[in-house]
Amino acid sequence: MDVEKYVKEEEMVNLPEELINSPYEYIMNHYESLYKHLSRKYWSVLSLLPVSLIAPKFILNGREIRMHLNFLLLADSGHAKSQTAREFEKISFNVISTKNMSVPRLYHEVKKRNGDKMTLVVEDVAIWFMDEEKIKFLEGMTGEEESYNRENMRNIKDKDKHLDLISFCSGTSENITNRRLKEGILRRFFPMIIVLSKEEHDEIIDFIMSGSNKKLRINDSEQIVKFYQELKKIQDGTHPTIQPIEGYIFPGKERMIKLSDSIKSMTDYLHRKFNHSSATEVEEVFRLAISYAFLNIHNKHKNGLIRDNKLVITEEDLNVAENLIRQEIYAKKIIYSCIYSIDILGFRTMSKLREWENKRREKGKSGIPKEAKFIYSRNIKK
Repeated sequence: MDVEKYVKEEEMVNLPEELINSPYEYIMNHYESLYKHLSRKYWSVLSLLPVSLIAPKFILNGREIRMHLNFLLLADSGHAKSQTAREFEKISFNVISTKNMSVPRLYHEVKKRNGDKMTLVVEDVAIWFMDEEKIKFLEGMTGEEESYNRENMRNIKDKDKHLDLISFCSGTSENITNRRLKEGILRRFFPMIIVLSKEEHDEIIDFIMSGSNKKLRINDSEQIVKFYQELKKIQDGTHPTIQPIEGYIFPGKERMIKLSDSIKSMTDYLHRKFNHSSATEVEEVFRLAISYAFLNIHNKHKNGLIRDNKLVITEEDLNVAENLIRQEIYAKKIIYSCIYSIDILGFRTMSKLREWENKRREKGKSGIPKEAKFIYSRNIKK
């Protein structure tokens, strides 16, 4: 389902003042009211994806950088992944939704959209992780090249085609401990690993039971859909008051140095342990900051923070982006470590994993994070 199905072009849109003034919080709070302890986390990233699809590219060191964000959600069954995918399909643009669509059919679905901006939603991503051809397809469409060609797609004879595409993939963590994922998919996606505590599970049960007499909040969902359509109208040049954004104005050198030092610190372990390049995170933090700024474009317009059709990136925008990139780097650290443990150290059973954890504790080191245990439990024998 696409937002175009929900909003007619000629319709005058009157959005709630709270949504206009605080869209990020409004969106997260709305979906959290449906799925407690889950949706604020999910939508802290998902709310930015459609914006990244319509916002123009940015320039770093004289080079144009794509804006498109991609999100990989890993969680157990019963964590509202499918419901979240359905809600996301409503707000994003030109959606291709699949669980296990064949590569030829995927190619057909992409081709018939003829270069339009599009969104790929993949449920049960663990199935994709077992299929080399699908991984190549996903890498080609979400990578810097943003294309599908004979190098990243077999049996396709068309010339390279540029794609405007974002992707939301979700599922459990089976088959993720593959070194190819570390080299390809994780460089292109913002991963999030969700593991709930016993207390959170109990609170969710209480929350569900207490809501038996509550009314459906359909109106809020519809208002959010309309809000994203308004953002698209701005960039399409059909909005009555706000002109399309053509670029960005970033803070001065001192703040950029501070941001650079922060990313260096956050990625230090990944670089030392896994030879990970932090260039990916540098570009990603700009994508996140710009997407958050664009989400708040009505506030920017009202407060004079659009100059010569350029969005002014503020301290608030950078702070939100830094917080999100910290979460992204943490999740990558967990996944990289699990891949290393299974593929390099040869952890094949839970008993060997427990033995290794006990040795760590004897040396005064911390135990295995719950997110890592979640991945291990789906990929090694008991």
